[in-house]
Amino acid sequence: MPLPLPLLTLLFLFLSLSSETRYATAGNSDTSSHEHEHKHDLVRSSCSHASYPNLCFRTLSTYAGPAKTPNDLAQAAVTVSLTRARHVSRYIARVANLHNGSKREQSALSDCVDQISETIDDLTQTLSELRHLRRGTFRWQMSNVETWVSAALTNEDTCLDGFQNVDGRVKVDVKQKITNVARVTSNALYLINRLDEIRGRALVCSSAGNLVINITPTGVANATVLLQCGTARTTVAQTVTNPYGVYQIDLRVVDEVSMDPSLCRVVIPLPVATNCTVLPSTANLVAPISPVQVVQTKLGPVAIFLVREYLLVP
Repeated sequence: MPLPLPLLTLLFLFLSLSSETRYATAGNSDTSSHEHEHKHDLVRSSCSHASYPNLCFRTLSTYAGPAKTPNDLAQAAVTVSLTRARHVSRYIARVANLHNGSKREQSALSDCVDQISETIDDLTQTLSELRHLRRGTFRWQMSNVETWVSAALTNEDTCLDGFQNVDGRVKVDVKQKITNVARVTSNALYLINRLDEIRGRALVCSSAGNLVINITPTGVANATVLLQCGTARTTVAQTVTNPYGVYQIDLRVVDEVSMDPSLCRVVIPLPVATNCTVLPSTANLVAPISPVQVVQTKLGPVAIFLVREYLLVP
């Protein structure tokens, strides 16, 4: 028997909503998957030379907060260190209050409570500073941050030194927990230093104003050279080639604080079999390099250069 019209209408609406929900979910899933892969790539490349690379990757790849830029990763690493320091501080304070150990052991525990408290203060200041980096005060802020995290590491080491002449289970437990905090703090300091290095290159390029690109042989006339940034490869600057094969791209458009220069690339249309090199705008560093990739497009071959490979170091 045919369904009444109102029931048919309701059924149609239900199926339509279900379909839209399914497609929306699939779209969100694709976006989420892309962001997840980008986060893992950034974490992997950033942690590869950390003091404890496996620990760095494990703690940051599972971090729930944002991790789209090196600054995000530095903040995440400090947050992990701060969280663990707070847990250890509560543990040591509890042991100091409840444990009836030797006078030397009690003294070591008491001193350690004070030292980890200072570590927490240092890391708290660090996190606040990283959240408010400014272009004009960047160098001064980074100097503060590096000093605070180094002080946090010193406090953790001093806590461990206090247990040198102490034996027993308490020493073993405290040493294990403090060592864990010290390792994540060391990784945080590495990522902060790395952030300083990356930003230093960006600032120098910004002050220079442009990047000179030299393609040999010449012959790419009236083509457009693009500077693309971000995971979406958004074009943020472009220039038209000239008959001499030397082109300038303004790098001041790359934001010094929020944009990771390593996420930028230069895209250059090429004639077939063109031999390409890239030269920095000043000659104090970086030899010419080959393009990292040459791809075929509807407009012909395109050479892609990663900006990270020729940004200048201060």
